[in-house]
Amino acid sequence: MTPFRPWTLIFLVLPAPGLVWVAVCERIHNAINGSRVELSCDLDVPFTKTELDAMSWIKAPRQILSLGMYKVTEDERISIVPPTLLKKRGFNLLIYPVTKADNGMYRCSIAIGGDTQSKTYRLNVLLPPRITKAPGPILKVVEGDALQVSCFAEGNPPPVVTWLMEVAKGGIQILPLRFTKDGFELARNVLKSLSVDFVEMNGYLQISQINRQMSGTLACQAVNGVEPKAVRKMRLDIRFPPEIQVANSLIKQSLGGDTVLQCQVNANPMGIVLWTFGKAKTPINASSCSILTNKAVKYCVVDSRQKHEERWPSVISKLHILRLTEEDFGDYTCGMITMMGKHAASTTLERYVAESEQSMRLFNDPFFNLPLQTTTTMPILDHQYNLDSSKDSLYGYSHFREKKKPLITKVLYADATSAATQTMPAISIILAVQYILER
Repeated sequence: MTPFRPWTLIFLVLPAPGLVWVAVCERIHNAINGSRVELSCDLDVPFTKTELDAMSWIKAPRQILSLGMYKVTEDERISIVPPTLLKKRGFNLLIYPVTKADNGMYRCSIAIGGDTQSKTYRLNVLLPPRITKAPGPILKVVEGDALQVSCFAEGNPPPVVTWLMEVAKGGIQILPLRFTKDGFELARNVLKSLSVDFVEMNGYLQISQINRQMSGTLACQAVNGVEPKAVRKMRLDIRFPPEIQVANSLIKQSLGGDTVLQCQVNANPMGIVLWTFGKAKTPINASSCSILTNKAVKYCVVDSRQKHEERWPSVISKLHILRLTEEDFGDYTCGMITMMGKHAASTTLERYVAESEQSMRLFNDPFFNLPLQTTTTMPILDHQYNLDSSKDSLYGYSHFREKKKPLITKVLYADATSAATQTMPAISIILAVQYILER
């Protein structure tokens, strides 16, 4: 290119006094960032080849892109489509890929006979939303506290920022989804369903009181109609002290048998379940039931993480007690201590006695086998009838002419000092007296 051509270009861009610029309406051309843009400049007026060589593309305010068939700018993304390819009179400006920096006014113009013919475009590059500021990936909040978060995004057109929640299930009635189809709900709908006071405005979200039903994923979403939408996710980690519930407050088992005690623990963060015995809360050293190597072991434990719809940690702990002895019966406590607090619940293990065994225990009860004391000697009455008959007959009693004498009563006392009477049950003596009196 000769030095003369740039001077000619400057002369065309800055018209001398006397030239009349014809104002034309501005055309708005929207293009998505990264796409291919072609701005047409087909002028329906006759002009010579010399005038065609003077046609130019200019980006406001005074950046010259092309002159005639020659590209002036060094930007490799910009090129000129000549008339031979367009098969019409004019030059088109091609930009690929278009970027945010290409926003602005573009004009193709030509001076013909003292007048300037031109077309003006406003190129509006559409940018998908981009989140510029948001909370970290994990939000740790104590249950009952308030939460305040902010999210900022940019794009063209300016995006609308909305908060979404993917919460723990539990029968919460939520309004239909608005923006997403990936399991998230509008935070405002979720919070309304939970009857929680909140404020959401321009990317700012304030929740007055956090509870564990909000455990899950919190998301900031920016949408402006240009794909892809921007989403920033963060896990809402609601912390609360341990809560323990035993399966049974009372369990009965036979001597020599095995039993299982169970408790369920909800806590965040989750700690270690500790089993203790008795009022002294003596720790129970229990190994895992899955790795038992000694058959003589007394205790083993199985802790299993619950997999349910709630997203807060929950563990079921089962304490196995093998070959019960008298010393094993008593109170067993399931407890946990974490940085958030502590809690415990107890199960009472009692010995189970069958009905037959219960009868034998009553029969052998010492109350029914008390030895007789010397101060409680009971009289035994011996009744004997005295019959007096005549002995005149040679052969003894020839007739029954008897004379009945008064009843002779002898009082016999059991010797409480003898071995026999010491072992005689008191109830046997009472029954014997009753039997004699009723004869």
